[in-house]
Amino acid sequence: MLGLVGCASALPTFAGGSTTPRFRTDVGFGGAARVPFGDLNENVLGDAYRERVEAGGVVPAVYVRRGLTEKFDLGIMVAGTDARLEFRGEKVMSDEPTTRTSFIYGIAPYGGWIPEDENSGSGGRVGLDLPLVYGIDFSGVYELWIGPRITNEYLFGDFTLAGQPQSASAYSIRAGGVFGMALGLRRIHALLELTAAWEHWFGEHGSTDINRGGVVLIPAFAIRIRI
Repeated sequence: MLGLVGCASALPTFAGGSTTPRFRTDVGFGGAARVPFGDLNENVLGDAYRERVEAGGVVPAVYVRRGLTEKFDLGIMVAGTDARLEFRGEKVMSDEPTTRTSFIYGIAPYGGWIPEDENSGSGGRVGLDLPLVYGIDFSGVYELWIGPRITNEYLFGDFTLAGQPQSASAYSIRAGGVFGMALGLRRIHALLELTAAWEHWFGEHGSTDINRGGVVLIPAFAIRIRI
């Protein structure tokens, strides 16, 4: 089930230790993975919805953020076949010569599609990510961020069930936490991040009810260039 690049939904936050500075632009590129456990990791024979929507996989990820003011930025991220729009702000808690701390908050709607794969069906997804992290910036060289992460998602489409295409619709909630770090120079940083959350799906595929959940890990990495 790993390696379904067109199907896995693996959107990282790459929050960083602060919002993007005013009139500066952050460009990041890397990758993310979705690693499901529990019921989400079951391979149910003939059910393309479960095999593709809830499956694990690795996807490329790129993002661009632009600093609008000293405390707000706007960005877009693409990971696999998903795209997310981000509007973020921050509340600065302390701003010492070598250490800056702040709460970074925002709203991030996203959408994507699940392309056709060997007649197994296709569909789409829309969702909302609500990031909130505590960020620490050590002189622009080392950054940390940690906080809760809540995501809501609605999925729809037609997927093969028992050899026949059947309509599917499902709603999920994912709740957990995220931790990340960045290390580098003032303009170039390497980012590492891990989201760990419980994910639960409710819905139906044809006449079959969907009610299943499990732990999901989303490890991610990127190189960030600040222009």
